[in-house]
Amino acid sequence: MTVDINSLYFSEPAARLELGLDLHRNYGDGLNGNGQFATELEKLDCLISRLQDQMSTMDMFDHCKSCGQKEGGGCCSAYMAGETDSILILINLLLGVDVGIQRTDDMECVYLGQRGCIFKAKPMFCLNYNCSSIYKSNPREVIACLDKAAGNVLRQQYKVEQNLLRLLDIR
Repeated sequence: MTVDINSLYFSEPAARLELGLDLHRNYGDGLNGNGQFATELEKLDCLISRLQDQMSTMDMFDHCKSCGQKEGGGCCSAYMAGETDSILILINLLLGVDVGIQRTDDMECVYLGQRGCIFKAKPMFCLNYNCSSIYKSNPREVIACLDKAAGNVLRQQYKVEQNLLRLLDIR
């Protein structure tokens, strides 16, 4: 399977999803069987769990859901689907996420399900963005813990992505 790097990152969201699914069908078993890669993926999963625990401690899930239900509220706009590439989709599939289009309303991100984002590994913007309401409702030390956990995830996610590009021989 020959993969054009532009199709990984710059095609329409539906095409990126299809390519991510194809990559998983063609290479998923081999990637899961690669001990070194599997270890790095497991480390990512662990760091994601720590980030989710921090977000839960801060009550961010209910906070963000409440904000998203207000008119004009929420960060998960349809634009955000464009921040998701085929490699990120592949990472999520390898982490056991059942990736698929969740909505077609052209208002919110296509990966926003009934209980929030379906992804474990998220686009960089999604992990780096905190609205003013989050900053106002949490002490500085708590925000620092959130930032550190998100940074750890992003560093490991980048490492996993680079390994994938190397293992799949994509340039």
